Amino acid sequence: MTEYSLTEARAALPQLLNRAAQGEEITITRHGAPAVVLVDHDRWMQTKTHDVLIEARKLRERLNAARFEDFKPNPDYDADAHVAEIRRDRDRDHWDEV
Repeated sequence: MTEYSLTEARAALPQLLNRAAQGEEITITRHGAPAVVLVDHDRWMQTKTHDVLIEARKLRERLNAARFEDFKPNPDYDADAHVAEIRRDRDRDHWDEV
């Protein structure tokens, strides 16, 4: 990887852009420390896509792990009664507003 100071890069920017577009990675430093890397657009998009896929895989693993964590069905739970209670509350709130 080629390295240029900010001052050098500023003076040679058109050439550096051409070299990056041809596949070369160019590091630009500020005060002696790496600040940015010039890469061509296709390489950048591959990197971003790769990062997104890794994060998606991590999220899927976390969701799968959490899906059944501490899940204990309640045998006494009556979904129909719960829905009826929600509807009663909704209807009561509606008539209180009228």
